[in-house]
Amino acid sequence: IAGSNEFYNFMQGKVGLTGLFFIDPITGDSTVFVLTGDVASQEVWVDGLLQGPGDRRQGLSSGPFQMADGDTQEVVVAEIVAGAIPGVDRISAIGLNKFYDQVAQVAYDNFFDLPIPPSPPVVNIVELDREIILDWGENQDRVDLTESNDSKGYTFQGYNVYQLPTAAAQVGQGVRVATFDIIDGVGKINDFIFDPVTGSVINVPVQFGNDTGIERQISITTDAIKQQPLINGIRYYFAVTSYNYNPTLDAIPNNLENPITIFTIIPQSKGPGTVNMYEYADTIAVTRVTGASDGNVFPIVIDPTALNGLNYTITFDTLPGGAIVWNVDRSDGVRVLENQSNQAADAESPITDGIQFRVIGAPEDFKLFEVTANANGPLDPSAGGALDFAGFPSIRPDDTQQVGEGHYAIHTGDDGGSNDGGTRGTYDAFLTRTTRNGWGDIIPFDFEMRFTGTAPGTGGGYAARVFGDGASTWVPFELWNTGSNTKDDPSDDYRL
Repeated sequence: IAGSNEFYNFMQGKVGLTGLFFIDPITGDSTVFVLTGDVASQEVWVDGLLQGPGDRRQGLSSGPFQMADGDTQEVVVAEIVAGAIPGVDRISAIGLNKFYDQVAQVAYDNFFDLPIPPSPPVVNIVELDREIILDWGENQDRVDLTESNDSKGYTFQGYNVYQLPTAAAQVGQGVRVATFDIIDGVGKINDFIFDPVTGSVINVPVQFGNDTGIERQISITTDAIKQQPLINGIRYYFAVTSYNYNPTLDAIPNNLENPITIFTIIPQSKGPGTVNMYEYADTIAVTRVTGASDGNVFPIVIDPTALNGLNYTITFDTLPGGAIVWNVDRSDGVRVLENQSNQAADAESPITDGIQFRVIGAPEDFKLFEVTANANGPLDPSAGGALDFAGFPSIRPDDTQQVGEGHYAIHTGDDGGSNDGGTRGTYDAFLTRTTRNGWGDIIPFDFEMRFTGTAPGTGGGYAARVFGDGASTWVPFELWNTGSNTKDDPSDDYRL
């Protein structure tokens, strides 16, 4: 077909001119037909002859193809239609058709093996007094499936929460209530869409992340469509979707969002005699049963109606390879969470039984440097064991630290300068030196340097000059692991 713009004029019922070239696939001969159209009479001129209304059809052939007996030929055809939308004129329809053609071409180039959006989240709905809770973090298997989405360059990016006007509304008719996206430097995502207002394909924001991090639940107390508080007994319509993103320039489209599934939700007051011990976002009290740690647990109530009155125990464990994980066991003998690694106590913490268990492990750090005894015996209180500057967690040594004159302290070695002009090492430099093999052999233990040496070979111990000749050298102290917070119990002490 030549002169496709004019052909659109004709098809849109405009008076126009179109040249149609028909090629005989056998002989290769071509014929040109000149057509004009009149929308009022629905008649058409073909080669000077006026044709009346009728069934108009168009054919397109290609070839010739040379085929032997028994050969097969696979033919791929794309029928692309654009326009027929209010406000789209004949020129805009051409631009939209070209845009659709790009999408079809991408499908063909990829042998129709196309990327897919992430799996839709499984949403738990909680209807409260003038409040709605949407929770899609309970089903951990679905969370893992959704957020591990990696389909031909498209990877999971975030979640959208929509309020819709009806149970049959389209997503474009709704209000986006919230977006939760991963923190990766990708916020708003622009893509090409057809704008029926301008009749053009334009590049605009289509996803509205802002790098605030993933959350898997939301409390809603406001009608986003009417901009007023929720009313008990009124039907509201919400949907939660997930979307992915492909940053490459030739990705068409560059993001995929799963279709909406609309939930009908009715907030309601508590039934007569119903009392919830906790409300949404309350923190449940925690009691330490055994052990000593800087870690902590913050159980946050997500669904007050799902609380069951049982007790939960959180324990820490070390997997082969040194990874520290935690588990949650219920008092009925069921382990509800196992081998959890998130110790950031953040919004991505797992949810089960209506509770989000936010766990924060002991920080990877040394808590304190102190001198607990000198030649005259134990010190009470202890004295400083490091210098209280350059970031070291210590109090400054005082005159109680040792018998006789002077003070001593652990610190990072000077970098070669002098006190007058050089720079002393920082605590951060100390950490990089002392933890190069990881924290697995350090946390949660206490260590002691016991000064037992009086002369080389008498007491003390040996150290290696690893940054020099590698030889061993005598030092006047021994190094001991004294257990975990058992300073006064020598039964678990062992020399390193």
